[in-house]
Amino acid sequence: MWEGLDGTFGAFFQVGAHSRAGTPEGNLRHVWSADDWIEVRVDGEAMGEIALFARGAAGRGVPCVLVTGDDKACAEAAACLPGVVTGQVKTGLGVQEARTLTPASACKNIRRHARTACQQASSIKPLEITGETHTVEIVRLARPEGDCYAATLERAYLDSLPRTVQRATAATIIEAFERALKARPEPEEAPAPLPPPPAVEPAPVELPEPPAAVEASPVEASATPAAVALPPAEPDASAPTAPCQPQECEVCEPPTPLSSSPLETPGEKPIAQ
Repeated sequence: MWEGLDGTFGAFFQVGAHSRAGTPEGNLRHVWSADDWIEVRVDGEAMGEIALFARGAAGRGVPCVLVTGDDKACAEAAACLPGVVTGQVKTGLGVQEARTLTPASACKNIRRHARTACQQASSIKPLEITGETHTVEIVRLARPEGDCYAATLERAYLDSLPRTVQRATAATIIEAFERALKARPEPEEAPAPLPPPPAVEPAPVELPEPPAAVEASPVEASATPAAVALPPAEPDASAPTAPCQPQECEVCEPPTPLSSSPLETPGEKPIAQ
């Protein structure tokens, strides 16, 4: 990235950049080597390639004015490079997953942001680099387990694994980095794990108060109705009355006893017995 870069250049672009190792959902996330690199530290500050390359360019007086890549790379650049123009061409969904623009649309997007970056280049200053010497440390996994192994791991797990460090000091960041690449690896203790987040007690659930009990008024037993003497019913004159019995009625005449003579059929003479 720094080959041939010197003070005759007015701006530095990082096109097709990626986020550092361990970035959640960062597409193609890694630092220099996806196999075993964890991070690079410049004067004790950990960083990925975006900040590393910008600091190297700043050491030669050239500002980084444009970074393009996925949304995670753009966010990383904006956080460490004041005033930088970012051009997002995809959304990272994982190490090998992204929702991307078509190639034609992505190129058009990059050209548009490059034009903006060139227009603003005079107002974007190189990162301030202080100190007569600079120390670069390359932190790598002590026992990588295959191709692109470091790129597949989340940050918390990366920080828990055995690691080595290659360290070098020089007058410039670029020179210190080049020397660190050739330095002998030394074991380094993994950083202390982060303390667990404080337990959050759930807020008590306030239940509505039950409605007040309503006392039912006592049911007053109704008084037993007093017996009422009804007048005797008057006989209905229109209703047919049964014939009185001789021994019970003195008004009616006693019935005439029937004759015991044999039955006679009309038109016939009685038969002599």
